[in-house]
Amino acid sequence: MSKQQTHKKRAVSDKKASNVPLKEIKSSKNKNLIYWVLIAFTFIVYGNSILNDYALDDLVVVTQNDFVHKGFGGIKDIMTTDMFTGYDKKENNVIAGGRYRPLSLITLAIEYQFLELSPHFSHFINVLLFAFCGIGVFIFIRKLLNKHSPLKHLENSAIPLIATILYIVHPIHTEAVANIKSRDEILSLLFCLFSTISFLNFIDDGRKIKHLIIGFVLFFLALLSKENSFTFLLIIPMTIWFFRKAIIKDYLMIGAPLAVAGGIFWVMRNKFAGGGFDLDIKNILNNPFLGATAVQKYATIIYTIGKYFLLMIFPSPLSSDYDYNVIPLQSFSDIGVIISLLLIIGLAIIAIMQFMKRTILAYSILFFAITFSLVSNILFPIGTTMTERFIFIPSLGFCFIAAYYINKLATSTQTKLSSNKTDKELIPGISILKNKTCAFILVLLIGFYSIKTIARNMDWKNNLTLFTADVATSPNSANLNKDIGNSFVEAGKLITDKKHQLDTFNIAKPYLKRAIKIYSGYTDAYRMLGFIYYMDNKFDSAYYFNDGGLKIKPDDAELNYNQGKVLDKQKKYDEAIKVLNHAVEINPKYEGAYYNLALSYTNKGDGEKGLEYFKKVIELNPKRSDAFYYSGLIYQAKKDSVKAKEYLEKAKSLGGVNANSNN
Repeated sequence: MSKQQTHKKRAVSDKKASNVPLKEIKSSKNKNLIYWVLIAFTFIVYGNSILNDYALDDLVVVTQNDFVHKGFGGIKDIMTTDMFTGYDKKENNVIAGGRYRPLSLITLAIEYQFLELSPHFSHFINVLLFAFCGIGVFIFIRKLLNKHSPLKHLENSAIPLIATILYIVHPIHTEAVANIKSRDEILSLLFCLFSTISFLNFIDDGRKIKHLIIGFVLFFLALLSKENSFTFLLIIPMTIWFFRKAIIKDYLMIGAPLAVAGGIFWVMRNKFAGGGFDLDIKNILNNPFLGATAVQKYATIIYTIGKYFLLMIFPSPLSSDYDYNVIPLQSFSDIGVIISLLLIIGLAIIAIMQFMKRTILAYSILFFAITFSLVSNILFPIGTTMTERFIFIPSLGFCFIAAYYINKLATSTQTKLSSNKTDKELIPGISILKNKTCAFILVLLIGFYSIKTIARNMDWKNNLTLFTADVATSPNSANLNKDIGNSFVEAGKLITDKKHQLDTFNIAKPYLKRAIKIYSGYTDAYRMLGFIYYMDNKFDSAYYFNDGGLKIKPDDAELNYNQGKVLDKQKKYDEAIKVLNHAVEINPKYEGAYYNLALSYTNKGDGEKGLEYFKKVIELNPKRSDAFYYSGLIYQAKKDSVKAKEYLEKAKSLGGVNANSNN
């Protein structure tokens, strides 16, 4: 190639390069820098959650989920069953409605395939996904305000960045991020945001079909993450209405893939998870409005909406449980209900009046209302009064409003200092930090929210830390009192020193008794108290609490088993045999119940029957050394030295009588 040709080629290349606006290059670099800043911000406020163990509902999706423990081999089962099936081995009929959320379980199964149980890695993935959500929020709000929007005068404003940082650091999101189980919430928002962005790209980028396809795939993934993604069937067209000039054909083109994705998911959900919302739940722990009048129900719902609003503004104290009886049934004469109702009516009026004006305020109010609707208890029962993760998506509306008005305050002040201009003529990209009032508000909000979030992450370290923190803020929660009692019981079981063990069990007692006081039908609390008193050799008290549980749930196999052991210790062998027989009627493979039947018959003096049941234990568990040992003793008493030697030597080979005894 000649020097002249080379020179011409370089000239053409330089000319092409010069056609790229310097502003565009800088903008691209700035956006990349902002993305890294958002990721860093996320890890600053949530990084300490990576050190946490499993907590709360993590046992449902990880530690005790058979399908997740199959790794890749469990994906088929995850895709074709209710979310809880791998945990409880049956279709879930405890809380209203099926749960078809396979995507988060699939990610956990993949993790298990390579790392098995690794809580720190799972927490890291949750934080990383939430960081991507932060980037999604930033891109989403920038997209709403870009040059194609009626609000394009805000294109270079600080609104997207402020809203995103507020969303990232807001403590109301700790439950969704710090609890591995709530990965379904994070994935749902992540895919919903980028699906909406894709459909906006369809309008902005010449109506290219590829954007519809991408939007369809992302929306379907959002639905596979969690059912509340369905609300974006309304959010996406509403977003286009507020922020784009679209024609009816555009809405039809966008609505088609949304409807197809929603239809496919609904068919899959109905087939694999039941899909119903009409279960008649008779347990107040899973139906907070059981026995309530319609007035009480809706007054309480209105009150909880007001409480959600308050937690978005001032997120303290926070709790992992708002069930019975943290929020008692309300009436319309209660001041909290009245204030909440007035606030809801006021926001509804604003949204209606400003709907045609297509304001950010109206959009944000409607965004909250629509995304919150499925978890509000208004449309159908959701099995709980309220929970913080339910506003993981709706709270984005609050952050958008807050960012808009902080930005507006700064720009309004700057405008007054310069000249009288209309709202659309406000100077874009003004530095919020130059305004002392806005800087103070931002530093206060971000600082308080960040500190609260970092501290709250530590509460989610494990069940014991979580329940200890939350029972202090929600002392009237039957669940929390039972859960913290159970945590101390489980911790005590791992202690070998008898005195230390009993001291730990005794810490659990007042919590379990309070759980019963709040909800007298709490069989789990009765069961654990019976166990504690049995371990402390206080058999009369153990009998009392076991009996209390059996009056509520007579066909509970474990309660019958526990009561049988108590009666045996009280030397009431016939009564012990009766309840233990009932335990094995309920559960024919109940090894412990057969073992204690054998003991009761032997203690009663019926060695033949005792031997019969010890053999049943051995049949169920051939490595049960104590069953072999006591069988050998019975054969000794019968003068059958050959059998006695055989069984006693077998017991010794398995480690001796105390090796794995489980009375």
